[in-house]
Amino acid sequence: MTGTGIPDRDEIEAALTSQGADYVEVRFDDTSKNRIVYRGRELEEIGRTRSFGGNTRALVKGGWGFVSFNEPSELRKRVGEAVTAARHV
Repeated sequence: MTGTGIPDRDEIEAALTSQGADYVEVRFDDTSKNRIVYRGRELEEIGRTRSFGGNTRALVKGGWGFVSFNEPSELRKRVGEAVTAARHV
């Protein structure tokens, strides 16, 4: 894993090539939001949220499979699920 939460290049490559699909794609999304709320001149609320996730899709003999995820450490498993779904189509 890199410091950003995204698996490193070798982990991504292993996940993409280990399933025997015709095509596999992975996308990552890392979002941060800051929130500051004032009521008049009074600070009412302040906060920060961060979310990380992504999705993968796979093509096997014309059938597509899609899986979204929130835990990048399970990338290989999620790619496998997308490939399995594509095989069922």
